[in-house]
This record gives sequence, C-alpha cells and structure tokens, in this order.
Amino acid sequence: MIRAKVDKNQPELVKFFRELGFVVSHRHGCHKGVPDLEIGFGGYIIPVEIKDPEKPPSARKLTPDQIKYFDEWSDFPILVILTKFQILSLKNFILEKPLVHELLEYCRNENKKSGY
Repeated sequence: MIRAKVDKNQPELVKFFRELGFVVSHRHGCHKGVPDLEIGFGGYIIPVEIKDPEKPPSARKLTPDQIKYFDEWSDFPILVILTKFQILSLKNFILEKPLVHELLEYCRNENKKSGY
C-alpha cells in the first residue's frame, strides 16, 4: 500500500456523503493515481477524487498518475469533488435515474467546471 496524502476537507466530505445516504469506500493509497474514494448511491458506483478548494489551483491539479488513471478510465464516470454543494448536486442528479452515458457526461461537465 502506498502512503497517500489526504486533503484536509476529505473527512468532512466523507461524513456529508454518508449523511446523504452514500456508501463510501476509501481508495487513496491503494495504487498511484487511483481516486481517493469510491462512492455508491442509487445503483451507481463512482470513483471520486477529493481536492481542497482552499489550496491554490496549482496545488489542486491532478498528478501525472491521476491524469493517466482518468485517461485510462475515460469511458467511465469519475468525479472530482471540492465542496458539499457538488455532493448535493450529484445526489439530486442520481435521483433522476440517469442512464450510464448521462452520468458519464454529468461527471465530465462537472470536472470541466472545476477545472479538471
């Protein structure tokens, strides 16, 4: 197992995911580039990379290993989360029971809005 840094907002966001009924599995440190969390809700499982919005944008960039992972898994939904608002938006989107390709597009658009 790789010793991984955890963003300071991760415990708060994990708690919020769980309060909203998500299942959360910690994945950071299992392999270079793998997103921090795997979350489940409404029949969907989504890898989630947590970034701290208080850090400057240059310190929140995806690492080369994360970029490689995102590229290799580009046909699957992966989401970068910085805030509770994003988690709430994700839950509301999932409650609409999107098709998998709609969830993939949602994640891509949200990542773009966040600069990823």
